[in-house]
Amino acid sequence: MAESAQGQSALQLIQELLQFYEMEHSLKIFTSESNMKSDTKRDKVAADHNLKPANDEPVLYRLFANFLAKGKKAAPARKEEKMEKLSQMPVQMKEDESEGEVQRY
Repeated sequence: MAESAQGQSALQLIQELLQFYEMEHSLKIFTSESNMKSDTKRDKVAADHNLKPANDEPVLYRLFANFLAKGKKAAPARKEEKMEKLSQMPVQMKEDESEGEVQRY
């Protein structure tokens, strides 16, 4: 996991979370098992993800909150796109022979 840039980034986010909550025992085990060589610098982790570190929450929380907020903003756009596609679809019409009315299918 630590070989790829994405894996390294994920490990740093977890390490920063453990540091933030001062989970020293868990941090020692995590650092040992993940082969992390040094402590994660909070400002660097935040900058790597285009975030400003907040004093009251770990960087991982901020990243996750931003992800969820973007998902909520994007959802209505997707619905609008579907409605637009539906409105552009051709409507098949057939004249009802018995009443002379046009029916939409």
